[in-house]
Parts: sequence; C-alpha cells; structure tokens
Amino acid sequence: MPADTDLAGVKVFKFDPAVDDAPRYAAYEVPYQGATVLQVLRRIYRQFDPLLAFRWGCEGAGDCRCGACALLVNGRPALSCRKAAEAHMVIEPHFKFEIIRDLVVDFNAVRKDIARAGDVPVKISIDPGKCVQCADCITLCPVGVYEARKGVIVASGPEYCCDETCRQCVTYCYQNAIQVKTVTSVHS
Repeated sequence: MPADTDLAGVKVFKFDPAVDDAPRYAAYEVPYQGATVLQVLRRIYRQFDPLLAFRWGCEGAGDCRCGACALLVNGRPALSCRKAAEAHMVIEPHFKFEIIRDLVVDFNAVRKDIARAGDVPVKISIDPGKCVQCADCITLCPVGVYEARKGVIVASGPEYCCDETCRQCVTYCYQNAIQVKTVTSVHS
C-alpha cells in the first residue's frame, strides 16, 4: 500500500452531454510518482471508474506523438502521454473543442463559445526567413495552433498549444523556422 505522500489528489472532469445536465468532477487518490498523466488516467479507469472516457493512441514514445490525448492539466493544455503527473491535478477536456464525453473531445468541432481569458502559456515565433510555407505545422499540430493567412503560416492560436509535451511543430519543421518557448508570466 503506497504512503499518503505517494498519492496524487486528482479531480477528473465528468460530463456526458447526452445525459448530464451539467459537468461535475470526480475525485481520486492514486499513485503518481514517475507516472504520466495518461498512466494515472489508465489507473483510474482500471481501478475506480471503468466508464471514464479519455483518449490515447501512441502512449508518447519517441519523438512522434499522435496528439489524441490533448487535454488540460491544472488549466494548461498538455498531451497526457508526455505530461508528468503531479501531486495535485485537475484534469479537464481541451477547451477548444466540443465535448463528446468526459475528456474525449471532437477535434473536428471547434467550440463556438470559446472565450479564453488569461495568460497564453507559450510564445510561438515563426522565422519568415526560414519558413517555406510547407504547412507541415498545420498538419502536425493536434490542436490547430497554426493556419495559413494569405499564403503565410501564422500561429493563430498559441493559447491552445500543448507546449513542451508536444513540440511536433518544432521537431518536424525541417527548416527550423519555429520556436516555442514556455511563458512563465505575462511579462516574459
């Protein structure tokens, strides 16, 4: 039996729009040290809540990530397969997309009521001298951070970025034109 200090306090968003009037949070205490958020979710599913809906594909191995597990951990976008679990976590669906159930979102349905206030967690820069407008970043980004405007690639949604847990755009930009930096405060 793990000591209490080895247990994370985890609150998980639960909501099925087909049957629930409002979202709620389920609380769990689970081992977390050395685990990813995805591993914590899988433990919750196996040991406590076999009806918990969440998504994963690649399990985060290597440089290639599928992006299916994009969600929010303590209010910040992350890929659950790459995000280290923390002692206290609130896990919610990614705010950009319509909720299918619990943590599963429809990546093809952007919410109409998006009004995201607060700090943007990253600063994304695209070097126009290096970018060849190949649009690989648009294709690779699981949460739609990039778009083409008048033939130029722009980071139109940095607030959606999964930051250091993803970095697909940086890894696979063969021109090294993209930089993603974590912002620690509004003044960074």
